[in-house]
Amino acid sequence: MCEINFVHVLIWAKKNGSIPILREQLDALRLGRFRLSQLIYQEALNQVGE
Repeated sequence: MCEINFVHVLIWAKKNGSIPILREQLDALRLGRFRLSQLIYQEALNQVGE
């Protein structure tokens, strides 16, 4: 559940111009060992048109 909530915050930030590229943020989380499923990763990118 935490995974989805945090990704929703990032999606909101992207849609509101706070972050320029969502993919970079999600990739940084993965590099930091944040567990993020491929399904949620792709869905988040789809929601912001990346």
